[in-house]
Amino acid sequence: MRPWISKLILFFLVVLITLFESTATLARAHSLPQIAQNSKPIIVAIIDTGMDPNHPQLSPFVWRPLDDLSFFGWDFSRHTGQPYDDNGHGTHIAGIIQQQISDLASAAQRIVLLPIKYYAKSNSGRENLNNTVQAIYYAIQHGARIINYSAGGSEYSAEEFAAIKSAESQGVLFVSAVGNDGKDLDQRENNFYPSKYSASNILTVAAIDETNHLMRSSNYGKHHADIAAPGHDIFSSLPGGRYGKMSGTSQATAFVTGVAARLLAENPSLTYADLKRIVKKSAIPIPELTETIACGGRAHLANALALLEIEKSTQSTPLKRLVLEDGPKRWTVRDKASSVPNERNRVLSQLSRLNSK
Repeated sequence: MRPWISKLILFFLVVLITLFESTATLARAHSLPQIAQNSKPIIVAIIDTGMDPNHPQLSPFVWRPLDDLSFFGWDFSRHTGQPYDDNGHGTHIAGIIQQQISDLASAAQRIVLLPIKYYAKSNSGRENLNNTVQAIYYAIQHGARIINYSAGGSEYSAEEFAAIKSAESQGVLFVSAVGNDGKDLDQRENNFYPSKYSASNILTVAAIDETNHLMRSSNYGKHHADIAAPGHDIFSSLPGGRYGKMSGTSQATAFVTGVAARLLAENPSLTYADLKRIVKKSAIPIPELTETIACGGRAHLANALALLEIEKSTQSTPLKRLVLEDGPKRWTVRDKASSVPNERNRVLSQLSRLNSK
């Protein structure tokens, strides 16, 4: 073989090895799940105080544009594509969502978290509200399927309402905290927005403690609080690779967002109406919440996945209610249309065993 041919072959081998190593390094850096890597990911926008993109719990799930991997969202307070969290709240919220979506081995698509920073301590309330409105449109424009918004206020904003309605028209679920004033939002004089806006894509969340009691600080309302979720002393990620506890309806909202995102990962064709229905109808009933929360219960990931699987297996009219009664080992399905009861019992049995561990 002529020397120049040997050199040419060696050159191409070096190029191929370099390309392979670069691709492998990039994949390791992002730790992409092995599922559906060529498919479009489910984007969950977190409108909050930013995020620590280097936190070990969050880094594999951080959204990044292909044309500039140094960007990981947007900061409307500093107008930069690096919304670092100097507060801690946003990173804590992101960690709670991540805990619900961490096990995606069987899912159809992966999930990425898109942090959008609206808040700055130095801003006025009006400036933070304006940033919120821009953040909602940013989330829509970048393909978010779910928006988590763990903030709000007592004043109605036509601009904010219009942004949420725009999200509604694009099929985006908007998961919103009901606030921490300890008030009944069904009373006309008690307001907290976005929870009191009339938009069908809003899913409102109240907070309960470890004993399933409504937290004293949580707002509530049979007509304005859709569901409850854990919100007391929730352990999650904090900036700088740290961990800690926070409490409030913000944490409860993140829990519900995580459940909805996990459902979308299983079935990306679900609409925001489907997500709301499944999340609410799979809630664990809590008698104390019957008069204060629309669905009368708390969100539960395993229940939601069970209901999704049952509806898929029956291929019939959606179930009216999935109820967990008398502990985690006894499941009851309240539904008159049972086309394949044996399949339903099998799925329920599998999920009950999983849930009891």
